[in-house]
Amino acid sequence: MANRNTLTSLQGGTRAGQVATLSNIGTTETAFSVIANPVTGTGGGVAVLTPPDLDQYNPGDQIRVRIVGTITTNTTTNVAVKLYQGNDSNLSNDHVVVNTAAVNANTQTTQFLIQADLQYDATSQTIHGLATTEINGTVVAPAATSLVSSIASASSLQFVVSGVFGASNGGNTITVNEMAIDAV
Repeated sequence: MANRNTLTSLQGGTRAGQVATLSNIGTTETAFSVIANPVTGTGGGVAVLTPPDLDQYNPGDQIRVRIVGTITTNTTTNVAVKLYQGNDSNLSNDHVVVNTAAVNANTQTTQFLIQADLQYDATSQTIHGLATTEINGTVVAPAATSLVSSIASASSLQFVVSGVFGASNGGNTITVNEMAIDAV
């Protein structure tokens, strides 16, 4: 939930400008999209989380990227949610920052959380940090994020979230309640 430290956020929902639920994606890793047409519920492009005016921060300052949501499965399956640096729905063009790895979420509704404290280093053109993830009560101990390099400027600090199931079922869904960037 947005708080006084929240710099920017995207909310999940069914209205224009909100993050659409991933449903019926089978076993294909898919980036979340923003709803453009509330009548049809179809996406209006990839949901990109971009911090406002990162140039206002001093070297070494941190940002916290938070993604919270709900997973529903109607079959025996694993699920993974990933955080990427980038802005492309073709995830091979983006860079993995946090990977929850596949977690058992068999025939149930459960919550998930990704929280990553990141630093951008303009000199080495990298982001790195520490992440904690939780899906279905499985907490991954805080661990280093993937080191992402070749980030030429703060304006490249954009983030995309994806989801994937281990087994196909039309009732499998991943819903983002909120994607947010906080000042730390």
